Amino acid sequence: MDHGRMHVILNLSTSILLLLTGSFASAQTLTTVVNFHSINGANPDSPLVQGRNGDLYGTAEYGGPNKTGIVFKLAPSGKLSTLYSFGNSADGCLPTDNCGLASGLVLGTDGNFYGTTDSGGAYSGGSVYRLTPAGVLTTIYSFANTRGSMVPSTLIYGPNGSFYGTTRRGGFYGDGTVLSLTPSGVLTTLYSFDNGYTPEAGLVLGNDGNFYGTTVGFIFRISPAGALTGLYDLFGAVAPLVLGRDGTLYGTAEDGYGDDGSVFSITTSGSFTTLHSFDGNDGANPTAGLALGSDGNFYGSALNGGAENCGTLFSISPAEFTLLFSLDNQTNGCGPAAAMVMHTNGLLYGTTASGGAWGYGTVYSLNAHLTPFVGLVLGFGRHGSAAELLGQGFTGTTAVSFNGVPASSFHVASDTYMTAIVPPGATTGPVTVTTPGGTLTSKLSFIIR
Repeated sequence: MDHGRMHVILNLSTSILLLLTGSFASAQTLTTVVNFHSINGANPDSPLVQGRNGDLYGTAEYGGPNKTGIVFKLAPSGKLSTLYSFGNSADGCLPTDNCGLASGLVLGTDGNFYGTTDSGGAYSGGSVYRLTPAGVLTTIYSFANTRGSMVPSTLIYGPNGSFYGTTRRGGFYGDGTVLSLTPSGVLTTLYSFDNGYTPEAGLVLGNDGNFYGTTVGFIFRISPAGALTGLYDLFGAVAPLVLGRDGTLYGTAEDGYGDDGSVFSITTSGSFTTLHSFDGNDGANPTAGLALGSDGNFYGSALNGGAENCGTLFSISPAEFTLLFSLDNQTNGCGPAAAMVMHTNGLLYGTTASGGAWGYGTVYSLNAHLTPFVGLVLGFGRHGSAAELLGQGFTGTTAVSFNGVPASSFHVASDTYMTAIVPPGATTGPVTVTTPGGTLTSKLSFIIR
């Protein structure tokens, strides 16, 4: 990494930036959208997800009417609503206990959201739940209370329509598992970890149809059938991996040169490259992971470090690291513990677990001047299947194509959600939607399976 090329930007306010290299770049804007104050939630530390209606959905570990955590909805306009407050009979959590929201949410192909808790449920060992956009919760699986089995991060969809994830404990050796779970609640343990190699993050689906993840000791690949292969020994790789446009995986690790953490890339065959090592001034402990921008670069956060030791926001490509903001505790919040998400409107959104006006955390938006794009609910499908698309300005759409091949048909359900039939002859590549406002393109290729 050529540190002489690194642009270092400090946050003097949410709209004034000072570029320390002596030249000025296009101003990027950091805005605090929500200040949590306990009643509306507290300590959000999981990533947000976009719904069919264009709103963002997330979880706060504490707070809410029962003080045991909530699921909230955030409109792009900034309006925050409590969708569900834990501590009710449906979720098995007592109002006096923290229900332990262990992950963010995943948008299902049925339009509902799926998430996990690390306590509560029928056996008080945590649960997987389904939540409708109207706020009706159904527990679809309850973990046994054996050493606190839990899913530590967001579930993801697999090619067979089941969810896949990891548990931090449980399994044959008690050190955690990789599991699959059908939407109806049938759970299968695919792999049990041992020797303390506990999975600390969830999985990502590679273009090859395998899953990739991290433990406290190594990066691994696992097939949908459960065959696991270690790819690289790396301590501190606690954040979930992210897929890049080139099919390479990108991630962050707590440890790096100087022990302040690093950003790395790894190919699906195990070729590892350190892209940046943090020094405390530009961030420390990047435990949240990365978000792919529509420009092909990645955007991330460090939990600590920066001007006030409240964490930093940065962008990175394989060639260049740019420090965007040092977070200010009262203004922006402190401790960004979850990865940012890019809304299809082009803005990045993230959360801080503490700080802000009331000290209970924030939701912030980052305007990095990125272009709007087409979001893929599932990034894969077969010829003749219906692909679900998220975006902006879909009303009046005149064409949809899959890697240049026109869709067999498409249906615009709303301005922010539509479906399109994958045409015969389509190959793996980007999805484009022609709207009255212009052509939108997906960030990643749609994989034909």
